[in-house]
Amino acid sequence: MSFLEEKTYHPGGSWSHTHARLKSAQRSMGRMIPYLFTYQNEKTIFVPRTTNTLEGHFRHLKVRVHVHCGISIHRKKKLTEAVLLNSSATYQKGMEQRLFMP
Repeated sequence: MSFLEEKTYHPGGSWSHTHARLKSAQRSMGRMIPYLFTYQNEKTIFVPRTTNTLEGHFRHLKVRVHVHCGISIHRKKKLTEAVLLNSSATYQKGMEQRLFMP
């Protein structure tokens, strides 16, 4: 029996994989292998080697939301959408009306 196939039987009659998180990681890696080193294979577009730019963008978003810590979840979602919309390269006409309608 494989290490990842070990099961734990619970008193109620159900069971679960003993190493469920490890099994899940193995499945994910198996599905994602074709995409792991895309930045090395793709020569026509620039793919950054790190996620520093993306992390910096999300930090900017977190700071904006944190400043307004007393607002409701609904308003936080609208604020997040507005910040992402304003920083997006693809603007679609009429989106601001959907964002700011009550």
